[in-house]
Amino acid sequence: MTGRLAGRIAIITGGGRGIGAGITQRFVKEGAKVAVVQRNSPPETMLDEHTIFVQADLSNSRDIATAVATVVERLGGLDILVNNAGIMFEKTVDEMTEADWDLMMDINLKAPFC
Repeated sequence: MTGRLAGRIAIITGGGRGIGAGITQRFVKEGAKVAVVQRNSPPETMLDEHTIFVQADLSNSRDIATAVATVVERLGGLDILVNNAGIMFEKTVDEMTEADWDLMMDINLKAPFC
């Protein structure tokens, strides 16, 4: 396959829906092999010889490390990381629990750090 990303291997966190799905589609169009890394499986129509799914809880650093190792093993390396996954609660600060806050910080800030 030709394109600006031909021969490149990418992880796109949250690459199975929304903006992440658009990023995944564009990377594949540009020739990359993509691993969609997220908690839930993306639509089966996204998965093909260019796109795989690797399940991971991105709030858990061990899951993240395992996911990266799985991608390297299955696709033969890793060239690009797109930290797309993120969550937000539609709650006021008064309504948000400490567990909500911790999860949001783990996904939005800790996952890219790991």
